[in-house]
Amino acid sequence: MSLPRNLVILGSGAMGSLLAAMTHAVPGWRVRMVAHWNSQRETVARDGLLLEHMDDRTSRHAIAVSDRIDDLPPADAVIVVVKGHRSERAAEDASALLRADGIALSLQNGIGALAVLADRLGPERVASGVTFQAARMVAPGRVAHTGAGVTYLPAGHPRAERIAALRDLLTTAGWPCELDPDIDTRIWEKLVINSAVNPLTALGGIVNGALPAHPVLWPLARAVAEETAGVARAAGIRMDAQTAARLAAVCRATAPNRSSMLQDLDRGALTEVAAINGAVAAAARAAGRSAPLNTFLTAAIREREAGRTVPLERLAALLNRREVQT
Repeated sequence: MSLPRNLVILGSGAMGSLLAAMTHAVPGWRVRMVAHWNSQRETVARDGLLLEHMDDRTSRHAIAVSDRIDDLPPADAVIVVVKGHRSERAAEDASALLRADGIALSLQNGIGALAVLADRLGPERVASGVTFQAARMVAPGRVAHTGAGVTYLPAGHPRAERIAALRDLLTTAGWPCELDPDIDTRIWEKLVINSAVNPLTALGGIVNGALPAHPVLWPLARAVAEETAGVARAAGIRMDAQTAARLAAVCRATAPNRSSMLQDLDRGALTEVAAINGAVAAAARAAGRSAPLNTFLTAAIREREAGRTVPLERLAALLNRREVQT
């Protein structure tokens, strides 16, 4: 009988909590969650993790949780779901946890985290995927599953056996999961949507489903998504011509959701704007072009993080390129 595989989830926010709740009881795996968020760790250790399902059921899960990396056994796999600005810490934790033949899989939003992990772990020990699952932290120890979708992992990775094992784990846990030979396109397709939906719902203080009906924000959202898709093409990523249709479809499918960036602003936390809009602007510069809409939105979200308001009139002017900061 083979020994159980050890999985460590780095990140105890909404996605990390959802992932832990759904995978911890899969046979053949020992799942642990690393939580540097004190109230989350203490609540989960004491009471377990309460999961609000999409069908209005609730279930409670006894999750093994710790903030002491040295106390954990060597990991066969680490799944990284921390915010982009915490990638350096996650890379340090993964380096201390992983077996020599292990794999660190990033399911983080945006782009750039893979390079941070690879710098610390080496390129063959890291992989990047993308998930269309969605979750929301209700309170410490309580998470809501707010959206179901496919998770894509890279096909053709040097450690294909590890990737296949993670695919099987996620599928068994109820996360539909596929191997994709063009994972970079999948990641950029999500980035196109996130670059428009996240900052604009955050600045407007609205749920995703309200975006298409907004007279100021919706035209801007379409323009931002097209700008991001153009940057992707300039970077050599294959993108189809369905950007606007995909943007509208995602808003419909996630209508009641509050974007992660809006949730962060609501609780006074740093957002992932650097890994989303900021990363698009950086990719544009690397390709010899500009991304004025993404550049402006990065600055606007930074203003909101600092507690300053951003009037919608400025966003309306942005669409006409009267106030774009490059």
